[in-house]
Amino acid sequence: MEKKHLFAGIGSLLLATVFLFFAEPREEVSPAPKSGEAAIGEARMDHTPRHEEMQPRRGCRTDGTALSLENDFVQVKISPVGGGIRSVALRNYPAQRGSADPWIFDDYDEMQDALSLVLQTDGKSFPLANVPFEVEEHSPHSLRLRGSLPNGMAVERRYTIGNSSGEEDPYSILHELIVEKFGTSFSGNLGVEVSLGSLPPTAGDASTGSLGFMAYDGKKARFTALRSFDAGVGFLGIGRHGPREHIGAVHPTVWAAIKNQFFAAILTPTIPATATDCAPVAIREEGKESRGIGGTATLLLHSLSDFSRGAKFSYYVGPKEFVRLDRLGQNQDKVMQFGWFGFVSKILLFMMMGIHRLLPNWGCSIVLLTVLVKTLLWPLTTAQVRSSRAMVRLKEPLRVIQDRHRNNPQKKQAETLKLFRENGVNPAAGCLPIFIQIPIFLGLYYMLRSASELRFASFLWIRDLSAADTVGHLSGIPINPLPLLMAATTFWQMRMGTSTMPNKGMQRYVFAAMPFIFLFVCYGFPAGLVLYWTAQNVFTIGQQLAIQGRLKRLEATIAANVPEKNKKRKNRTSSFR
Repeated sequence: MEKKHLFAGIGSLLLATVFLFFAEPREEVSPAPKSGEAAIGEARMDHTPRHEEMQPRRGCRTDGTALSLENDFVQVKISPVGGGIRSVALRNYPAQRGSADPWIFDDYDEMQDALSLVLQTDGKSFPLANVPFEVEEHSPHSLRLRGSLPNGMAVERRYTIGNSSGEEDPYSILHELIVEKFGTSFSGNLGVEVSLGSLPPTAGDASTGSLGFMAYDGKKARFTALRSFDAGVGFLGIGRHGPREHIGAVHPTVWAAIKNQFFAAILTPTIPATATDCAPVAIREEGKESRGIGGTATLLLHSLSDFSRGAKFSYYVGPKEFVRLDRLGQNQDKVMQFGWFGFVSKILLFMMMGIHRLLPNWGCSIVLLTVLVKTLLWPLTTAQVRSSRAMVRLKEPLRVIQDRHRNNPQKKQAETLKLFRENGVNPAAGCLPIFIQIPIFLGLYYMLRSASELRFASFLWIRDLSAADTVGHLSGIPINPLPLLMAATTFWQMRMGTSTMPNKGMQRYVFAAMPFIFLFVCYGFPAGLVLYWTAQNVFTIGQQLAIQGRLKRLEATIAANVPEKNKKRKNRTSSFR
């Protein structure tokens, strides 16, 4: 293997690793626009940091009886005080593996309700968290509430959820807000700050890279990861900043969302929001404390009459399923964050789902997907092995050319190309499969890291393909067998590719270290991704053994059929095809 193939392969693998951690776009505080319509948003940016506003408030989690809306997918509990959503139970997603209890959104602590409202007008804020609402209409799929503020305004809130056979997505909650003012007409803008609730981290997302806030302006979805609030050293000191209590921005927002590894809450108003804000929140879940993410969006209410203003929006609370999110119609599927190679992720996702329909086990589906991908890449792998064997056989002639034309680079290049051409060798064939596998690996990584289908899916000893396959602990260190198997097969695969290299030298040391580097990087990765990597290592080793055996038999046959006096010449010019 030539040095350029070696370093191209190493560079490609390291580049893929860098992409895994730094590919997501980040959102920073944006300067406020100067238009009059953004006044509400500018006022929001002048407020006290969101961290203080999101502390537990009296009245946010009341002991009153919650009002319920439900279908076959969700049960939505709405508080009669404030009129916000106290919790959303996802009936098809258990809270724990093997549990009959559903996973419940926004029921982790005493934080404010989702869709909790703060009216904003004339530079003043009117929180609705402690305003009592009366029930005017209530059915299993709809609810209408009405409450009054001390300043003479009346607020009406209407909720509707879809049923199992309706056109609306059953995870979407449709909400209409109407604000009325008696005696005098409205003057100036009236806005409302809407809470998106809060989300906790998941066990399979140890680095909390999937936990964060997103805002889509119609062209680009900006992602603010939870770690963005931590102090940063920047690059060589440039961009250094201390810890942040909140991150806000004033810009048109088609939809805003909070999300973790598997679930998302997405607010989509009929008229784009004017500003967004997000902050870390303290979450208490089953006696454990963790740091989650919360966010708000500020909407400008449109005029219904001289005495009333209103807003409509859809609030999706459910799993991060690409097909379901894509059907929402406003590019909400960007919540999946498929990354730089999103088109590859989508193709692989549909392939894996198709396989799962035939073989309903997600672990087997990943293995069969690996076999299918490697089979499609078989011609490239064959070309790579042929090129490697040819380069080994041409090692001595190449050394002679380099020594003969050491002081004449043009002549050396011409003779080298001539040697390659006479022997049918394409040096690029050794690198091409590596470069092609990078988008496939990254596409699969982004797809598997947030596939809600893999949550609690088991395979062999793996209890949850969406988390590390920990089987125990040794002195507090988790024991994950699958990454160890991955490192072993990676070492074997690389050893096969370096078997003809010198026993000494930097190349061999670098290759020997690579499996241990990847073991360290991937030790806590979700088992589904490590399973793919391990399976493709095993299949690649089998491919290489099969191809090398076939080429050896072919070369032996050619050698046996060549007259003795021509063997030497034939060995120099064989195309090794």
